[in-house]
Amino acid sequence: MQEPIIEIKDLTYSYHQEQNILENISLSIHKGDLVAIIGHNGSGKSTLVKLIAGLLEQKTESITLRGKLSYIPQKVSSDNNFPAKVKEILDLECCDCKLRDEVLKNLGIDEFVEKQFKVLSGGQQQRVLIALALLSNPDILILDEPTVGVDTKTQEDFYKLLKKLHKERELTILFVTHDTGMISDYFTKIICLDNKKAHMDEAKNTDKVLHSGYGEHFHEVHHHHHKTKESN
Repeated sequence: MQEPIIEIKDLTYSYHQEQNILENISLSIHKGDLVAIIGHNGSGKSTLVKLIAGLLEQKTESITLRGKLSYIPQKVSSDNNFPAKVKEILDLECCDCKLRDEVLKNLGIDEFVEKQFKVLSGGQQQRVLIALALLSNPDILILDEPTVGVDTKTQEDFYKLLKKLHKERELTILFVTHDTGMISDYFTKIICLDNKKAHMDEAKNTDKVLHSGYGEHFHEVHHHHHKTKESN
């Protein structure tokens, strides 16, 4: 069997010697997995992905990566004095013209490359950040709640885009979200963080994982994603 592209063994983490937020977590994520990471606020979702991305220092060497990784944060800086145009931001990542054109077309960015980043909608800004990440040609893409604050239609388009990128590029994607209702439609695996532990299973077993992780609080976290119906 192929080695995991992300391997986590007995990971424990706390901030500033405080109580552990993650405790003895072991997970194996394989190439091509499309993983939704869920959990209550404060359960350690962002902490976990930041540890994987190397943005937080591990106390012990508990995480092994076997591929190049790009990370997209939850929030984009909203500095209104930041004057850069989209094309100038994308120029930060050098790449061949063919790849650049392909990424711009696939993400639908070519229509606003001349606009300043600060005037774009939340969904458009996230597309630019994904484009910037893809231009580095990663094997692993981590997104920390990228659909927070965007409308339902934009969320739906975003999930479809991820599935498309996953299929075309064989990307391994980790996606932190609170929206559990769409997981079985768009993802292959689910990781549920609760009480410092991690429960991992196939995405088709989302309800089972939620029951296992949350028990009687299941309905408090089971938010349903309402799909936008397309006219025939």
